[in-house]
Amino acid sequence: MNTRMPELPEVRRLVVEAGFAAVHLGLNSEIRTILAALPGWIDDPVVLASCQATLLFGLNKPTEALERLEGLPDDVCPQLRELLHARLAARPANAA
Repeated sequence: MNTRMPELPEVRRLVVEAGFAAVHLGLNSEIRTILAALPGWIDDPVVLASCQATLLFGLNKPTEALERLEGLPDDVCPQLRELLHARLAARPANAA
């Protein structure tokens, strides 16, 4: 898989936004591809963790998403954190 991204910040931003749209549309393969490439595209650790958590939410991986947000200030992605905690609370006790 080629994860080399053009140097234009506008293109990077559009691809990440397309990943967010993929969450809404349930395009899991595309989400996984973008998720795998993010560490090479985003230098800011807070932005990287926020984007990863959003895409992991779309893949129905709330535990992994919360792990990405762990250690970040509480004001980073508060609505996403709330959704993730709600999703975990709604899972049956035996669900992974």
